[in-house]
Amino acid sequence: MSDPNAYATIADLAAATGDADIADDDPIALRLIQFASAKIDEYCGQTFPTTDGGTVPLIITSVCAAVAGRAWQNPGGAQSTSETSGPYAFATTFGSGQSTASVPMALRASEKD
Repeated sequence: MSDPNAYATIADLAAATGDADIADDDPIALRLIQFASAKIDEYCGQTFPTTDGGTVPLIITSVCAAVAGRAWQNPGGAQSTSETSGPYAFATTFGSGQSTASVPMALRASEKD
């Protein structure tokens, strides 16, 4: 399943994350790709036109897959975790505030360039 208006496919997401187990019709994966596409449009102030067959420039596809991939791999937005084995301890830190709460779906500086 793909969205002709999205800048990446689920196969692109799978390649970006190294997760070959993402189903071709996974609705969460598709939604993350759609949201990443919208973030790109919002930042750039435009919608990138698709060409024959729905392809977009490779750099746009790569950024879209990377943004969606971060959210796929870290849906809760955890910024750090730590683990010890004896006695067992586990800690997870989540961002707070506007600047960090949406870290997985934010464009990085290099992606903005």
